[in-house]
Amino acid sequence: MINTMKKLLIIIVILTSSWSLSLAQTAGTVTVSLTEIEKQEGPLVFMLFSSSDGFPAEREKAEFVGVVENYETSAVYIFEKIPYGEYAVAAFQDKNED
Repeated sequence: MINTMKKLLIIIVILTSSWSLSLAQTAGTVTVSLTEIEKQEGPLVFMLFSSSDGFPAEREKAEFVGVVENYETSAVYIFEKIPYGEYAVAAFQDKNED
């Protein structure tokens, strides 16, 4: 019984490791940097689009959206666990926060 439980535990560990490795190979990070920002006039909105539909201004059609509220003359947003593929990046200051 103990030998069977050890084998089962080893199989679970191997499957978990394989699943973790496959996740690591199918997703990555995308880092977007903005520099020379003249004024802080609202949060910065960063968007990733997987198609041209809605690019560059329709936030609801973006595949991924990130917001940076506190910044000075530069800002960085890191999108994590992004499936590998091709994306277009758009960023803007949301002056009226709508």
